[in-house]
Amino acid sequence: MSVFSGIKGFLKTAGALLASLAAAACVWVLHFSAFPEGDGNVWYLYSASSQAEIKEALSPGDLFRTTGESAVFFPDAGESAEELAKRLCDRYGAKILFSEEAGGTVSHYCYSPKLREGILLCGKKVNLHIAVRADSVALGTPVIFGGY
Repeated sequence: MSVFSGIKGFLKTAGALLASLAAAACVWVLHFSAFPEGDGNVWYLYSASSQAEIKEALSPGDLFRTTGESAVFFPDAGESAEELAKRLCDRYGAKILFSEEAGGTVSHYCYSPKLREGILLCGKKVNLHIAVRADSVALGTPVIFGGY
């Protein structure tokens, strides 16, 4: 075996590894959104609190600074917002931990094993916030920041 063939084999292996990493990165980016079917997605950067920077579009550098996301969903014809909220809760395998109502919005604070880590809220680990209004539902992970 010559030195040339050894280098050639190394370069082939390194090229295959880089191609695999690039493919894995593309898959990760395509599945980055927790709520890909939502409307008006916004992402929270740098902090999982109300101090987060809120962005409607992400740059590649933002992907590693993202700490949360929210999106709005609208019921299908003949479906109520409450029914939509239950369907979304089931989709994420979420368990409602506690709920509250304020200003015509019912907020359900949940835990879903399908989502990333959460925050402690009222002594419970919350990673999914479902806010139900008469005509729409907002989802947030770990919770919804800003107005809804």
